[in-house]
Amino acid sequence: MRIERFRAPGTRTALAHARLSLGEDVVLVQTRFLEEGGADTVEILAATPDTIDDLRRRLQEGRSLPTTPWLAKSRRPTVVSIVGPSGVGKTTALMKMALHESAFGRKRVGLLTLDTEKVAAVEQLSAYAELSGLPFEVAYHADELKEIWYRLRGCAVVLVDTPGRLPTNAEGETSNWLSTLRAIRPDEVHLAVPVTLRPECVRAIGEQWGPCWPTHAIPTRIDEGGAAWEDVVGLVHELGLPPRWVSAGPEVPGVLEPAAARILSDLGLDVVREEVTS
Repeated sequence: MRIERFRAPGTRTALAHARLSLGEDVVLVQTRFLEEGGADTVEILAATPDTIDDLRRRLQEGRSLPTTPWLAKSRRPTVVSIVGPSGVGKTTALMKMALHESAFGRKRVGLLTLDTEKVAAVEQLSAYAELSGLPFEVAYHADELKEIWYRLRGCAVVLVDTPGRLPTNAEGETSNWLSTLRAIRPDEVHLAVPVTLRPECVRAIGEQWGPCWPTHAIPTRIDEGGAAWEDVVGLVHELGLPPRWVSAGPEVPGVLEPAAARILSDLGLDVVREEVTS
């Protein structure tokens, strides 16, 4: 799965470079005309056919919102968790999901954090919850969950924030917060990863957070300098997880966009029509 940029004095030369690198059946995604040093330059974005097919498939997989809790008889709300390293924008993305209509903003949303080791983390999400008028709970241990679900019984969706600390140690022992997350059994687990990371770093994060059983990727920091949409494609490929949303900017509610429409449109491909669940 490859998508690359090529620059040359003319379109034919740029396309020839693309075919040499990616094969004769290369797909031309975008063409831009630049001026560098007083000379006209053509930049093309090209991909292999399997890249485009795989991208569409993964984006299609990530579009449907969860509608039925895993255990219907419990009348438990739908539960979605965000996991990932510290500083990647988990809490910001979680609040965007809570407030944006393209995510869960039309539903009654509750917030739950497992990040109990950093006081600032609890205070940050508590402040967001208070400002947004959303119920907020903190879980220190799995045995508290029964009472927490009772207090959140009026919510249709509960979003779960987690620590940036690794879910297992060097000996493979499970952390307390991961034990609590597994007891929660979320309907979905979204792994937040910045698109600015190198592929080997993305792969490492995918392996380190594998014990959380992630179901989706959520690309973050797409607005930072140097980030390009082919980086998002590479991230999706490296993680092997479908994205539903992409997150940009540190502001709340800020930017949270449906992944399929944004990625495909910015790559110049036909857009899959988005469906918003009320």
